[in-house]
Amino acid sequence: ELKISGYFKDIMGTDNIKGGLKSDIALKFIKDKDPKDGLMIGDTLADLKIAELMGVKCLLLADSHQSKRRLREAHDEVYDSLKEIKECIK
Repeated sequence: ELKISGYFKDIMGTDNIKGGLKSDIALKFIKDKDPKDGLMIGDTLADLKIAELMGVKCLLLADSHQSKRRLREAHDEVYDSLKEIKECIK
């Protein structure tokens, strides 16, 4: 375990991989929060799109559904591991 929960006030996640439902959940979550304080950690271009809809910063993890090359074509902040992301959010 990376023990990163202490870096965040609120954490939201879903095990539902259907993008449409994920965006509804995310928009409801951010509704009463300041987007400039938000961060989304995702592993797909769909996650990046949801972060953009929410108005939050997005870090992408290139160890799952989509290749690093494909993620980098769309976004600058792409990481190879959760350990790298932890270093970024410290």
